[in-house]
Amino acid sequence: MQEAADCVSSETVSNFMLGYQERFLEKFKSIPFFDFFYAANPIHDFELALPNMDAGYERFLLYLKAYPDIHENTLIMLFGDHGERYGGFSSHGGIEPFIERSLVPLFVRIPEKLLRKYPDSDFLKYLRRNTNLLTTAMDVHHTLLHVLTLSGLSLQENISAKDFQPALTDRSSLLVEVPKTRTCSSLGITAEACVCNTIGQVSVIENPFYLKEMLKFCIDYLNELVVESRFREKCEGWEAADVPIISADALQQGDNFADVLFKFAAMPGAAQFEIRLRLFHTSDMHVKNIERVGDFIRINTFGNTSYCIHPQDDGDKLMMSFCYCKEEE
Repeated sequence: MQEAADCVSSETVSNFMLGYQERFLEKFKSIPFFDFFYAANPIHDFELALPNMDAGYERFLLYLKAYPDIHENTLIMLFGDHGERYGGFSSHGGIEPFIERSLVPLFVRIPEKLLRKYPDSDFLKYLRRNTNLLTTAMDVHHTLLHVLTLSGLSLQENISAKDFQPALTDRSSLLVEVPKTRTCSSLGITAEACVCNTIGQVSVIENPFYLKEMLKFCIDYLNELVVESRFREKCEGWEAADVPIISADALQQGDNFADVLFKFAAMPGAAQFEIRLRLFHTSDMHVKNIERVGDFIRINTFGNTSYCIHPQDDGDKLMMSFCYCKEEE
């Protein structure tokens, strides 16, 4: 049975919106348009509903093929904003949830008309090559600007396809070769979202002394977040859960350090967190120091346990992940 919020009349929200896209395209097919369709219900909070959307998208793509004047004049992009952040998959051990959260799918279909207009462009070659390079949503935007310029529809004055710069320092059209020298820091990607150099040989940290020190470091830092926030009088302090360690995986290792993806459980509220740490150790495996490489991420839902926070800005919203409200007397 579907929740009322997931339906519009007798249709699911996604099918209703896809039907609206069909009506929109038919109405505006004779003039240039930009159409952005964002589907969140019900998959945002229930990823197992995703297969239920397949038939609707198949129908929509077949609709496009049935109208060549639309199909051959339209660039199609299908992508997500992020992988699962809360739920059973995210709270599993291992690095797979970390990888999937950042490496969201992106599918691009270039219309044949554009390929015929620029037969020497190698657009398809570069799209395929760029699948193995570091890209961001900024590149999606720059690709759209590139296509507008190629089509003679750019809103920038006195600019042609010849003048347009498809590759810049912090963004690039995906229709040209993306620079191979990119790094997460050069593109403004934070450490907790950076998957570069993490998909090689991953080893599990089992040293009990390392695990104990990393857990203590994380619990202490969680409590610092609470104490330093303006909600410190409303939030409980954190302590390690009875079975605190979910997983500890070394993403990178050197002679005296390891970058560790550390997942742990804390009380109250059976909270689960993930953080990327850099563990420095001596040659005889004693812990010298621990540093945060990224920030904490909450990896399980917290429901209304942060009901005492009424967010006024992004910082307050983030604090909702780290606050377990005290019971009101």
